[in-house]
Amino acid sequence: MKKTKSKNQIVQNINHLIELCGKGHQDYRLLLNGGAYSRKTIKYSPKTKKFSITNHIDESKQKLTISEIVTGKETNIGKGILLSSLIAIID
Repeated sequence: MKKTKSKNQIVQNINHLIELCGKGHQDYRLLLNGGAYSRKTIKYSPKTKKFSITNHIDESKQKLTISEIVTGKETNIGKGILLSSLIAIID
């Protein structure tokens, strides 16, 4: 059986997330303590400079600015980026 190499990417910083979203990548996993993950759909609008986030665990939706993501008051995505725990699923 031939092994295939994963194209998934660890999100390095907020600009990398914007770049990945701009390339059409919307499927993300945020690794949690204990090895579980939180599935998220993340889109970025350069026009509004806001992220649209769907949290698949409860289907909740958020529209957040870069600042809101980085400060971590509204989401744990920013902390996930700092801990190299946000992964873009690219297959």
